[in-house]
Amino acid sequence: MMLQKSMVLTCAAILIAGCSGGEQGNESTESPSAPTAQDAALEDEPEVQLSELAMQGKRLYLRCQSCHTVDANGPHLVGPNLHELMDATAGVKEGYAFSSQLSDSGLVWDRETLDKWIEAPQQLVPGNKMAFAGLPKEEDRAALIQYLDEATR
Repeated sequence: MMLQKSMVLTCAAILIAGCSGGEQGNESTESPSAPTAQDAALEDEPEVQLSELAMQGKRLYLRCQSCHTVDANGPHLVGPNLHELMDATAGVKEGYAFSSQLSDSGLVWDRETLDKWIEAPQQLVPGNKMAFAGLPKEEDRAALIQYLDEATR
């Protein structure tokens, strides 16, 4: 039992480090119009036309893609597939085992709820199993939510 608890804590620490992106508070010195290798990777994916704000959110989503997929037939990873996220009930997705805290929360994923969730998941639903520290910048959350809205329809 103690070994299992230790393994869970180790995995959580790794996930937190991976999801945080390590960029909090760092400002990019690159020109926003200069193409990067990251932009090229994003453009290789076939996808519907995204708004400018959603494209900014797609860049932020790179932090999320190790745990979540967004396409209709995407698998669940460490976290659930996010297809048809908007207006869905939190903690309900066939084939994914959510924490009881999230399943019992009664939340519905709309822009306001997602904003609070992405800012600090553990504050909105204490004890949930999402190992993500959150995005502190309001403009980053708005861009990510716009991307999720457009990409998960």
